[in-house]
Amino acid sequence: MKCHTHNNIDATALCQECNKGLCAQCVNRFSLTLCDACLLARAKAASSDLYSELFAIAVIFVGTTWFLHKTNAIHLSLSSSAVLGALFAFTYCGWKFLEKIFPTTQLVGGIIWICVMPIRLIAAYFIGIVVGPIQIAKTINEIRLTTRFRHRITKAQV
Repeated sequence: MKCHTHNNIDATALCQECNKGLCAQCVNRFSLTLCDACLLARAKAASSDLYSELFAIAVIFVGTTWFLHKTNAIHLSLSSSAVLGALFAFTYCGWKFLEKIFPTTQLVGGIIWICVMPIRLIAAYFIGIVVGPIQIAKTINEIRLTTRFRHRITKAQV
């Protein structure tokens, strides 16, 4: 069997996803034994997930800020509304952080769920204040790295 990319070189391995032949040069290019098409597909999926996460944080921030600023019951300035919007967005980040450590699926349900969720929400608020800005910066950096990786793969294909 010949390499899918280099037709004149014998394949030494197979792509882990599509079973195309890969030569030693293609195998050693990245840490995963994947062809360029499968690497691009994974990178696109990762980028999509990262953009979705960043979009959710932005929607929570903008939605909360707009709601608090436009609500007539509470007269807040735009900057005060933005600070509270950021706290709500950071609480979401804290919730996601807690979800990684203590998945909700581990909870039995019923009365335990009713008791644990308010505690978890309060913990998410306080953890989110610290984790939120870090998570946003990390997500933006991962988007940048994933985009660079995709360009590197695409450039190698040409």
